Amino acid sequence: MRHIVRQTARELNKRAELLITGNEVEVDRNVLERMIGPFEHMIRNAIDHGIESEMERKRAHKPLTGKITVHTSHEGSEIVIRFSDDGGGLDVAAIRKQAIARGLMKPDADLSEEEIMQFILLSGFSTAQKVTHLSGRGVVWM
Repeated sequence: MRHIVRQTARELNKRAELLITGNEVEVDRNVLERMIGPFEHMIRNAIDHGIESEMERKRAHKPLTGKITVHTSHEGSEIVIRFSDDGGGLDVAAIRKQAIARGLMKPDADLSEEEIMQFILLSGFSTAQKVTHLSGRGVVWM
């Protein structure tokens, strides 16, 4: 995963590092192989959409290098893997606009920010202005 971070950051002219925290977890090799694609997707999106440019980070008084954190833990019998970054966060206004354009919500709907953010989990949903090899196609559920 560190290679994906370095490569994507280089392509986007951004600085980013990957931190892996939490408990050691054991995952079956076949399961892990099926998870690699979605992990790469989340990392690329974090760098492309989340981590700001060095200039934006400097203006926001943040370290120039963005951080992507993968935290693993056990919750009961489940393995939990959380991805986060220290970037600018989700653009709720853009998500809302796209949801309205796709007919997923009415313009006058009174949804909370959390409810609006759930739209990004829909297959094919994207707020990207253009599709690139890094992002813009939305999540594709298999």
